[in-house]
Amino acid sequence: MAKILLVDDDINFVTATCDILTLLGHTALCAHTVAEASEVLDVNTFTHCFLDLILPDGSGFHLLEQVERKNPHAQVVFITGQASIKSIAKQILGNDVCYLTKPINIEQLEALLASPSPHEISIRQHFGCLVGESTVMHQLYETIKRIKGADVNVLLQGESGSGKEMVAAAIHNASQPAGEWVATNCGALSRELIGSK
Repeated sequence: MAKILLVDDDINFVTATCDILTLLGHTALCAHTVAEASEVLDVNTFTHCFLDLILPDGSGFHLLEQVERKNPHAQVVFITGQASIKSIAKQILGNDVCYLTKPINIEQLEALLASPSPHEISIRQHFGCLVGESTVMHQLYETIKRIKGADVNVLLQGESGSGKEMVAAAIHNASQPAGEWVATNCGALSRELIGSK
C-alpha cells in the first residue's frame, strides 16, 4: 500500500481525503503549509506526495527540491481547486505533469495509487528556483540568461500565483549579485513610502 504526504491548506479537504486514503488501505500524513511539509519530509519517506499549488507560505513547487532529495522515487501529484492552475502547471512542468482537481474523483485517485510503476517526473532546477522543461519554460530560461547582470529594470507581469516572484528570484540568482534577494509586496506599501524611495 502507498504512503502518502498530502499538503493542502484546506483543512476540510485534507481531513476528508486522508479519511478516504485510510479507508482504501493507505497511510496518509498531512501538512497545511510548506514549513509543516518540510518538517514531515525531513523524517519520513513517501511513495506519493500530493502538493497543493497555492499554500499560505508558498507553493507546492517550493517543496519539489526537498521531495526529490529525500524521496527520489516518490510520485509527485499537484492538486488544485482552480482549473486554470492546471494549465500553468502544464506550462511549467510540461505535458508529463500529474495533477488532480478538487474535488478529487475517488476512481481517479484509486487508479493513480494502484499504478504498478509510479509516474516519475524528472525535476531539474534552473537558477536555483525554477522547474520545468516545456518549450515555454525554456524560452523563459533563455530570456533570463539574456538579461542577467544587465543594469536595467525588469517588469514582470502575470496573474496572481503565476510565479512572478520566483522568476524575479531566478533573475537575481542568475545575476550573482553581492546582496541578498529580498521580495517586497509593493501592493502593501503606501504611496508615500514608495515615493520617498
